[in-house]
Amino acid sequence: MPRFDFRLRGYLNLKSRMEDQRRLEYGKAVSDLERERAELRTLEDRWDETLAAFKAVINKSVQPQSAIWYNSFLSRLKESIEIQIGNVRKAEEEMDRRRAALAQAMKERKMLEILKEKQYAAYVRERNRAEQRSADELVSFRRGSREN
Repeated sequence: MPRFDFRLRGYLNLKSRMEDQRRLEYGKAVSDLERERAELRTLEDRWDETLAAFKAVINKSVQPQSAIWYNSFLSRLKESIEIQIGNVRKAEEEMDRRRAALAQAMKERKMLEILKEKQYAAYVRERNRAEQRSADELVSFRRGSREN
């Protein structure tokens, strides 16, 4: 009996490579999200430090120029934080899209692997039946030759 040959092997290999590619894309999306979150934390820390410094200056003698400078800087920093929050949201959405694409690729590959396993099990059953038929024929042939 010929050896087992999964006819969709090339397609399964393609799906496996696609899954690997989706896994790499997902990993990049996760690292991009972490980078954006780190940038947001940096901006928020800068906000807290600047606000603390501004409060310290207010408790001492306040010069109008320095209050204007702090106010302007805090305003620009707040805008940067809002923009960065938008960047984090976009990165989260991209990561979710990449995760869904990876999950779909994994399902497709798994489906093909299950089909391969089922076809291999059918092949093994057929091979065992063929071996059993051969053994039965051999036993029948031996019995027939003894009786004659």
